[in-house]
Amino acid sequence: MGSRNHWDHFEKTWDTVFSEYRRVVNRKLLIDLKEEVNADGDNLTYFFTDSADTASPSEVELLETFCQDTSLEDVKLGRSCSGSRRAIWLDDRNTDDLDEIRGGSAREYENPLTATGLLWALAKPRFNNENLPDAARRLIYVADLDPACIHALAATAHCHQVPALRNAIYKHLTFQPSIEVTIPSAGFLIFQLELHLPFFLLGRSKPPEPDIKVNSKPLRQWTDLSFLKLDTPKSQPQVSGVVWGLHETTVSYVVTGSDNWRWIGYAFVDTELDGLLTDLSEDDLSFDRVAAGEIHAKSPLWRPRDHWVKVLDIRIEQVRKEWEYLVFKLEFAVNHYMKEHPSTLSRRPTIAQDRTTELKEAFDWALQILNLLRKIDGVLSATLKAWQSFTSASGDIGYFRDLDATVKSRSTKARDRSLQNINAKFLRLEQYQDKIAVLNKSCSDYKETLKLRLCLDRKESADQNEFTSVFTFSNAGSFTNCTCSGYL
Repeated sequence: MGSRNHWDHFEKTWDTVFSEYRRVVNRKLLIDLKEEVNADGDNLTYFFTDSADTASPSEVELLETFCQDTSLEDVKLGRSCSGSRRAIWLDDRNTDDLDEIRGGSAREYENPLTATGLLWALAKPRFNNENLPDAARRLIYVADLDPACIHALAATAHCHQVPALRNAIYKHLTFQPSIEVTIPSAGFLIFQLELHLPFFLLGRSKPPEPDIKVNSKPLRQWTDLSFLKLDTPKSQPQVSGVVWGLHETTVSYVVTGSDNWRWIGYAFVDTELDGLLTDLSEDDLSFDRVAAGEIHAKSPLWRPRDHWVKVLDIRIEQVRKEWEYLVFKLEFAVNHYMKEHPSTLSRRPTIAQDRTTELKEAFDWALQILNLLRKIDGVLSATLKAWQSFTSASGDIGYFRDLDATVKSRSTKARDRSLQNINAKFLRLEQYQDKIAVLNKSCSDYKETLKLRLCLDRKESADQNEFTSVFTFSNAGSFTNCTCSGYL
């Protein structure tokens, strides 16, 4: 009984207060508060400190470094890319009926927006605006999060949104996996649903050129995989300068709000996955970009948990496919290489120097593939751990249960189905991790065999050199004796 009470104490459920239509006021934005108190410094400084949950030193350092060449004034005036790069999709809607299948009342935007356009759109009051419907349900999608967008978002956030937004930006920039829910233990109750899915995109491209403007987009690593020889006999003809490479990519979606009617969703996605918004048609832009265009904006999911789970369902399938392709190509590369280099493990007669060179090349290849496997397994393992923690007995999945739900609604049933689909996809990811472990074991054994073969070859070479030296010295002595005897 004691043990059960212990677990009941840590059981998580969605607070009923979030199902109530709570009183809302137009809270002042950080940009307005800063001007009222005539605070010194940039708006990001205020973004770090104007909250009971002050930023950690790592958050401060990262964002200050990333945004050092851009200011809020640049964004206001539309300088540089702030007023020209259209990389934001904004959708503001309102309804009184959460089961409404239509689009409710929506604000009109000329998507995609620039950072300057986003700043002025978000600066308008969300509620009780005489000329606009309430922006109770707000979706903000940013392709390739840059400093200008960060300034626009930071300046137009209010104090309750700051911790969630700041944490979302930090984890997105640092390539961290996370699947969790945060609800404060005191103060005004708000919810934060957090999703960060880092993974790798494998493909053929030209190596990225060093970017002078290092803060023009999230800094992602690109790894040259030309050593793997990933081309197949049916591969397209090789283009000059194009090689196989591995690109870090992240999907982030964080929802924060006060109840089922009023919430904001921040989505940050790298263009390597979704492409450019400017390449989309007007019809494409009428679909929910946060959900990868699989939900029509005029047929929205109104409840925050429903939308967050659906986005996770859609996005994890994209991520799963990329992991599947990566593991498939790695299996091909490893098996093909070992098949093409059997002589490194055999004792067939070859010239010693040639065999040693081949062994060293194979050993270097083994080291490279092991480093690569270690890198990708680290990201996949961390992602799986995030899901395992989320679905554990005391995990945050409990927040997707309702205390007052005696009969499941249509939206609850749909959410449950999505969660089941998501779990199935994570089980597939576990299978890919098992395959990576097998590859790692195979390549480790291969490396150790090569190391042993190199040691044996060195020993044989040393023995042969010693024998040759002795033989030469012995013959030289006999020749000397003979010469001396004949001379005498």
